Amino acid sequence: MEIKYETEKTFTFKEFEFEYSKRKIKSITVKAPSFQDRYMLVESLPENPKTQDSFDAMIQLALRKTGLTIEEFMELPEAVANAVLGFITPTAD
Repeated sequence: MEIKYETEKTFTFKEFEFEYSKRKIKSITVKAPSFQDRYMLVESLPENPKTQDSFDAMIQLALRKTGLTIEEFMELPEAVANAVLGFITPTAD
């Protein structure tokens, strides 16, 4: 059996300047979550998580995997943020 996976993914887009930090970027390289990252994400959730709890946990994981601050991540264009979250969101194939 061959297992295919990506250890990181780079998202390239039109140059973007963060209002918060005044830093300009044209791409974001996101490191793939490890099994431990995903396990810790699930473990961090309360017993009966609400949608907001799950979203907050995914954002925290995205911050660790992108190196962005919360202010910068929240300023990303929606399509870029969604692509990053889609890459790191725990899924089972």
